[in-house]
Amino acid sequence: MKSLRFAPLGLAGMLLAGCGGSATVASTSPSSAASTSAAASTSASARPSASAAASASSPAASSVSPSTSGAASSSSSPAGSGPSSASAAAASAAGSASASGSTTASAAASIAPLSPRAKINLAVALTNTGNLPILVGLENGAFDKAGLDLQVTDVPGSASAVLPQLAAGQVDITPVTPAPNLFAQAAQGFGAKLIAGMDVQKAGRVSPGYLLIQKGEEDTIKQPSDLKGKVIEGAVEGSPLSLLSLSAAKAGGLTPGKDVTIKYDVKQPTDFVILATNKSADVYGMPEPFATQAADKGYAVKWKSFADIAPWYQALALGVSSKFLASNRPAVVKFIQVYIQQARLIDQANGVWTDPLITLAAKDSKVDPQVIKSQGGITYYDPNGAVSLDSLTQIQDFWVGQNLVKEKVDIAGLVDASVAQDAVAAIGKA
Repeated sequence: MKSLRFAPLGLAGMLLAGCGGSATVASTSPSSAASTSAAASTSASARPSASAAASASSPAASSVSPSTSGAASSSSSPAGSGPSSASAAAASAAGSASASGSTTASAAASIAPLSPRAKINLAVALTNTGNLPILVGLENGAFDKAGLDLQVTDVPGSASAVLPQLAAGQVDITPVTPAPNLFAQAAQGFGAKLIAGMDVQKAGRVSPGYLLIQKGEEDTIKQPSDLKGKVIEGAVEGSPLSLLSLSAAKAGGLTPGKDVTIKYDVKQPTDFVILATNKSADVYGMPEPFATQAADKGYAVKWKSFADIAPWYQALALGVSSKFLASNRPAVVKFIQVYIQQARLIDQANGVWTDPLITLAAKDSKVDPQVIKSQGGITYYDPNGAVSLDSLTQIQDFWVGQNLVKEKVDIAGLVDASVAQDAVAAIGKA
């Protein structure tokens, strides 16, 4: 199990720098970098440094009550973190909370640490900015201060690839994509539950995927019906991009295979931009950062997102092993409390990519900061962590229609809404 260390940053500074506030991004010392490199062969919980507890004078820094063991951690302290500017940013956040009502106020509510502490095996794609609330919570030590020792495994591929390990109890919590194999495994007695919804589609925000038009053809494709006679690169059959491509054809009243051709030639991530470079289709389904990279290089033009074609679509939900939930429910509820708190604080940025958030996302994704900023506004997260039953129902019906899901499952039985409800009851409803 790959474990990672994270240098704590003040979340208010991350959100408000560049938005009227100011904050300095905390840097990791060489010793900390060395421990991160060594983490691939060791197992240790992600802990904040003692300086994180010492700098808890700001609302964001103290939004999760620090634990004793967290304060005693030997992780390196952030250098030159600028406590005065971070405090100013936090003060600005607190003022906004007072002015805007319960949603913002509850975002900064204190979360009591779990006692005794609990270990959670978390599998998460560190390169996926859709997981930003988790990444921020790891970075600023919020999970640690809530009494949770997270053993973090980076998932470089599709989120659905972790489903067998989740069902078997080898992974405790992980973001889940509602792909066909989710419903197929559920029909076979899936040993896991979806406990919290993550993203909500909004125009102008980062989307789980985009349709891009080949450069030079943008004047001929204005609406979905213009796809008639065109070729769409749908990436991988059964993927969210496949759903987006097929839904666009349906929105135009077109029948794939008759009115429009949808092909699946993506074998590896680098193929997205290469296919556009080679002009292999008229329209391409692409995720970020490849969509922005292809657009910035002039190979294709962004056209439609999920917010345009399928605004009901929820791309990610947090899943938990049924075994772990049964034996460690307080730890799972505590994890969701922290997740929702971080999601609400990110939502306060109103979609603006502040410099510290760009730095964090670029570090984890290994993507150029300018590309991240050009992607669109930060993903909007459901402030109460609600799993969209409507989205799951529509997605399952869609895959059944494509003959990729053979047997329908009870959607309500796939979800345990009580976990997020208990978490919200503890920190307040937005």
